[in-house]
Amino acid sequence: MATERSEWPALYESLTIGNKSNENKTVLELLTPDTQSQIEFIMMVIAPLSDSNTEAKSHEGEEVAFMYSGEEVDVEIDGEHFIMRQGDSIRIPPRALHNWHNHTNSTVQIIFAITPPTF
Repeated sequence: MATERSEWPALYESLTIGNKSNENKTVLELLTPDTQSQIEFIMMVIAPLSDSNTEAKSHEGEEVAFMYSGEEVDVEIDGEHFIMRQGDSIRIPPRALHNWHNHTNSTVQIIFAITPPTF
């Protein structure tokens, strides 16, 4: 018999415990219960006609991105552009410069698995 969600230990609850936003109207929400493990899940929400950052950024961690909702998004990785649509995923290697461009009139939601955690 499955344990009801109301009985889960706090460690297993999937609650948004924080978010960050930037001048580009992009919000990052931490979806994992904490940053104490070797992996984290983050939801990035990019407003219509916006970019994730003003310039490409990199970090030490490896990430896999899954486009959860929206029309399409252009992800730039080390100067190469990839168009993603709902249901697509892509791996971003550690230290790769990357930026996200939403050229559509709808909000885009992307879920990331990142290791090690960097939130």
